[in-house]
Amino acid sequence: MSANDTHQANQVLNMTTLMTELAPAMTIYCPDFSKRFGDKHVENVMREYAYQLFQNNISLADFRRGIERMKQRTTTKWTPTPIEFLELCKLQASDFGFPTKDEVYREVEGYSRHKAKGSSKPYEFSGRFAELICQDIMYAFRLSTEDKRQTLLDASYTKWVDYQRRHGFLPKQATQLEAPAPRHSSADYQRMHPFAERIERIKQARRQRPQRRRGAA
Repeated sequence: MSANDTHQANQVLNMTTLMTELAPAMTIYCPDFSKRFGDKHVENVMREYAYQLFQNNISLADFRRGIERMKQRTTTKWTPTPIEFLELCKLQASDFGFPTKDEVYREVEGYSRHKAKGSSKPYEFSGRFAELICQDIMYAFRLSTEDKRQTLLDASYTKWVDYQRRHGFLPKQATQLEAPAPRHSSADYQRMHPFAERIERIKQARRQRPQRRRGAA
């Protein structure tokens, strides 16, 4: 973080800043802003944005980052909601140098194939971020459909980005990379296996059958 960013981070964001910086930016870069709100309602609208920003302790540097990202949007030019603008203000995965979701997804798939081969060699992750996501989701990932896999990854991805935002680092201690496969009791097995009872009866019959002596006719 530069000295200027540090200075801005320590400055207090207030309504005056929203009125002099955010409102004009939305007027220029969001074609629907003026039509929807007009001059009479701008201050009330800015109060809604202020509420979200103040509640989440957004600094002046964060706020100005959000404005720049709003200007650079390519997928939409409509006025972001207060929640959407709040997300634009926050540090994103790319700001921390983390890989994209697509990159992490491919890495999770690679680790899954590595585990399926039963390789004794440790898997080389691109970084701690991807390793933590594998730790979170690998067991469920291997048993899930593609749609469910993406949902699992999205949740874990967001979780560790939020952790980095709050703490400024990721946990470094070594942890078990995946949950162990569940162990089932014999009763569980009988409930799950369609032929379990029949197999058990055959085993009991064999145990009760008199054994022939060797050499007997």
